[in-house]
Formats: sequence, C-alpha cells, structure tokens
Amino acid sequence: KNEIRKMMNPFDAVVQSRIRNEEKTSKVKLEEKVDEVKKKKKKRTSSSSSQEKEMKKKKKALSYLELLERGNAKVIAPMVGGSELAFRILCRRHGSEVGYTPMLDSKQFVEDAKYREIWLETVEEERPLIVHFSANDPEIMNRACALAFECASVDGIDLNLGYDIYL
Repeated sequence: KNEIRKMMNPFDAVVQSRIRNEEKTSKVKLEEKVDEVKKKKKKRTSSSSSQEKEMKKKKKALSYLELLERGNAKVIAPMVGGSELAFRILCRRHGSEVGYTPMLDSKQFVEDAKYREIWLETVEEERPLIVHFSANDPEIMNRACALAFECASVDGIDLNLGYDIYL
C-alpha cells in the first residue's frame, strides 16, 4: 500500500498542477472576454438611424419567434443571481439558442444607470436575449422595458409577476 501511495502522490501533484493551470487560463480568458465586452460597449455609436434600429429589432424578434415556432428551441431559463453574461455565453457554447438575464428589479433598473450597466451587459453572440423583470408598478415596468430596448437592443421582455422578493 505504501508503494502505491508513493506512486500516486507524484501523479496527484501533476493532476493538481494541471487543474490549477486550467483554472488560471480560464480566469484569464474570462477577464479577456470582459475586456472585449467593455471595448465593444465603447465602440457603440448613436449614428444609426431609428429606422435601422427598428429593422434590427424586428429581425431579431423574428428569429426569436422562429426559434419558438420550431418547437424545440434550447432555452436557458432565468435564474436569480445565476444568469450573468459569463454563464449565458458558456451555455451558448454548449447549444443554448435563447438566453435570459437574471431577474432584474424594474424600479432600480429605471433609476440607477450603474445597475443597468452591470446587469444588462451583453455581447452580440448571445442573441436572442430576453430581459427578465419583476415589478409592481406598470408605469415603471413600461419605462424599464423601453430602457432595455434602448440600451441593449434586447429581443424580448419576460415579466415576472409572481416572485415579489424585490418588490
């Protein structure tokens, strides 16, 4: 048994070393992806006409509807505190076709630009994207939806009317 343990210890050290190296590489790749997203946000310009924006929204909405009509779309359901950008991208790389943001508080979304920036972070490869809102005031919900379409050109809105932890 001691001989087997002696043989396993170096092997375990090699495996553990590889795992640590992979974790470091994954962390670096994630940081690079975050930097890439930030650069893309800065490159956005408001030079597009409103007609072009409307056409893009219609095109994205149709592709989302086509996925749903097909009947077997692979959808990542919204999760409170679990549907952030990195997770959505990972799911896309493993076959997901539609993603949801975490549930966002519509009042805070309307009132706080930093909240919008943090929670509505997106990249083009994760289209179509649905924003998941909770609210108890129709006027605030309406403004939140308008801001979501304006800020990130999302493809749809999901209204959570039964989970009132944030209300």
